[in-house]
Amino acid sequence: MTTTWLMGKVATALGLGAALFVTFTVLITLVFMIPNDPIAENLGDKIDALDDTYGINGRIMDSGTECIGVSVGLYQDPQHENQSTFWKAINATSLYGCQPLIDWLETGEPQTTRDYFRYWHGYLLVFRPFMAALPYHDVRGFMFLISVLLTSAWLLRLGQDFGLKVAMAFAVPLLFVNTIGLVSVVTKAVTWWLVVGGGLYLTRLRSQATQPPVLTFFVLGCLTAFFDFLTTPMLILVVPFMVFCLYNVQSSAGLIANHPLKTFSLCTVFFGAGWIGLWASKIILAAAVIGPEVITNSLGAAAFRVRGEAAGIDNFWLGQALYTNLAALKVFWGPATLITFGIIPFIKQCGRDEALTLWKKGRILIIAALVPLAFLEVLSNHAQIHEAFTHVNIYPALVLLGLILLRQTSNVLAAKTEAKAENMSGTER
Repeated sequence: MTTTWLMGKVATALGLGAALFVTFTVLITLVFMIPNDPIAENLGDKIDALDDTYGINGRIMDSGTECIGVSVGLYQDPQHENQSTFWKAINATSLYGCQPLIDWLETGEPQTTRDYFRYWHGYLLVFRPFMAALPYHDVRGFMFLISVLLTSAWLLRLGQDFGLKVAMAFAVPLLFVNTIGLVSVVTKAVTWWLVVGGGLYLTRLRSQATQPPVLTFFVLGCLTAFFDFLTTPMLILVVPFMVFCLYNVQSSAGLIANHPLKTFSLCTVFFGAGWIGLWASKIILAAAVIGPEVITNSLGAAAFRVRGEAAGIDNFWLGQALYTNLAALKVFWGPATLITFGIIPFIKQCGRDEALTLWKKGRILIIAALVPLAFLEVLSNHAQIHEAFTHVNIYPALVLLGLILLRQTSNVLAAKTEAKAENMSGTER
């Protein structure tokens, strides 16, 4: 990891960022060219599904955010109807909540809109083309199908390379955290696609990487800003990084074994540069199109997400956001999660030995798993308002506890490394 190598990656990232900025601007403009009438008609065909706050498994879904998201660009204030497609794509507005959207779909009467220019709303690349041809409920089914296929391919790859129990350590926590909305509603499923898609890509990178895959994480950061800015950005960083660790920790390259914190730090910095950089580029673009007040508006909105007072928020004490998210597991899933992942793995000595192995040889995984939880505290306002789906941020920690539960920590962190060392010693003899 020389200075020359790092500067080369920075220069490449700048070029990639500029290319992605232009590409995303073109794509979001093109998708706004799709007529609104068939989309509104198909939404109205399954109008009851819009305000469905519970999934088929009884878990809560963020229907309010979904209604806001799918209405972006769909309803135009009459005074803006003659603006260009590019202007509408940049200065997108939304109906703020399910009831305003349903009222407009049912009556066609004018509604109050809110600005949405702070976000790239890239999920509309998926939503608008399919909603022009399919009812909303069917589009949700399509999103769920793609989510299941991507997740299955990812878990199958992990199972082939590390064994069934390791794959189960990644799969079982999904039954406990509230993933139903994340994998099915339009505005959230694309976030999950980035989580598992990034992990799936890094399984192909395998173990032979001799330098941190910083450009991969830079692109993931850009995609996070484009598709979903605040749902679970640290999950998109951490889960693929954990996958990279599993492969690299046992490799002859030894990148994670020899430079764990430096590797994670570089990946995090490049991810953050892509994430914040692409978001800032949208703000600059919007300011150029709409006016400089956009910058003040955006900074104010960002500050609100951190510590803004809102209904339902009791306080901003340290730990409040994490507590609120854990409480969102509810009466059954909270105790079930605690017993399954917090008690059973440590009952026997062999489980405690597995935990000790994780602490000694996989400390970087623990650090990575804590990052999404810390992020909940940083964006305390946002985390408390949306706790029903942001508690999925505990998923990486549950994966590590799952490895202990299934007695696989030593397998992925020590066994093969020691076998390779023995083989090398045998070759030398």
